Amino acid sequence: MKNNLFKQEEMTDVVAYFSYFDEQINRHCVDEKLNQYYADVKASIEGIAQDISQKNMMKSIKQLIVLDAKLQILFFFIEDSVIDWSGSEIIAMAEKDSKKYYQETFGLSAMSDLSHSLLFMESA
Repeated sequence: MKNNLFKQEEMTDVVAYFSYFDEQINRHCVDEKLNQYYADVKASIEGIAQDISQKNMMKSIKQLIVLDAKLQILFFFIEDSVIDWSGSEIIAMAEKDSKKYYQETFGLSAMSDLSHSLLFMESA
């Protein structure tokens, strides 16, 4: 994300993770659909974080990675004033592209051998 001055070492819990997103949604977003979508994704992440255990850890990480990708896509469009898409179009893009977001971010094609990484569990 552009202009993200958040320091990774400060991200120690879910509240810290969301502090940047909360600030940006309050500053940039007036679309009610996008506000609700953000609230829904945030609630999903909070629920998974609260219920994570050794038994469901891998499934939970996989879900968190996809949800994080949805937020990355959402906030790219919220912060980019050049692209003028509707809230519905942005949500559709986030839903569609979130499973391949990190693969594409690393410049890997659909035919690439993916690294053995938690980031690519959803892409496999």
